[in-house]
Amino acid sequence: MRHAFVIFLLATMAAACNDTGTTVTVLDAPAYATLTDSIKRFSNEPELRYRRGLLLHQNNEQALAAEDFKKAWDLRSDERYAFAYADITAPQQQQAAIDFLKGALQKLPGSLPLQLQLARLYQQRGNRMEAMAITDGILKKYPASLDALLLQADLTLQSDPAEAISTLEKAHDLAPDDVDVTHQLAYAYAESGNPKLLPLADALIKSDVQDVHAEPHYFKGLYYATKKEYNTALKHFDAAIQRDHNFMNAYINKGIVYYDQQQWQQAAETFALATRINPAFADAWHWLGKTAEAQGQKEKAQEFYERAKKLNGPLSPGGGPEASGLGR
Repeated sequence: MRHAFVIFLLATMAAACNDTGTTVTVLDAPAYATLTDSIKRFSNEPELRYRRGLLLHQNNEQALAAEDFKKAWDLRSDERYAFAYADITAPQQQQAAIDFLKGALQKLPGSLPLQLQLARLYQQRGNRMEAMAITDGILKKYPASLDALLLQADLTLQSDPAEAISTLEKAHDLAPDDVDVTHQLAYAYAESGNPKLLPLADALIKSDVQDVHAEPHYFKGLYYATKKEYNTALKHFDAAIQRDHNFMNAYINKGIVYYDQQQWQQAAETFALATRINPAFADAWHWLGKTAEAQGQKEKAQEFYERAKKLNGPLSPGGGPEASGLGR
């Protein structure tokens, strides 16, 4: 028994040494060697830690990068260091990132990047009111903050579309040439059946001299689907797909048009085509499930639902032109 314990102890020590050796090897690799040497000589210089953290992050050494970002922040309260640490921590430890940002904002209460980062994390956790409180505070002080306006609109799109549109129109007035802002406004118009979508989408189509952009046609498809003008909607979804064969939301919403008309075969074929183009697109499997369920095919529906759940978890309730949600 004692012999077995000694063997276990030696093995544990060897593993620990190997882990340490691996860390040393990574930080002494050519990509980091110069910075690592400088950190050894100037251990209290946070910028060196931050720069090495960026390199580690680029090379997918996330745990080591997080250590460097956190050490840089401990040495100096710089919003870049805090933002980087929270950003790298959030995917695996969202609450820890929120708690860190709340503490960081006590030291840097005027930091807009950190406030917006915290608001987005609240949004991801479903804490809409906390996120709104942050964006409201920013906009009272900085009414022309484009990032705050866009986040505010995103937070209100489902609960108060008219308010979201008003906010997006303010953003568009501030940045009329910003493509993302224009697309978000067009999407909001389309989702709410607002006729302002039509001249905006037509202007986008007219400016597309090479006729390659799918988004304006997609927005018009959404608009006409909302108005239940299904044939016109299908025409525009097809136009979007012709310009971008990988525009997954166009397939989904085309299929939904068929679904809404109880044209089950056409709906199933459209959603199935989407799964062949992108087997990892959860919404297509979800809608295949809904279509099968509508036809009483419960076992097949359950199979599709399970596949969607494994791929993406809970589906998004909406989804803009860049999102993976249903779009409608």
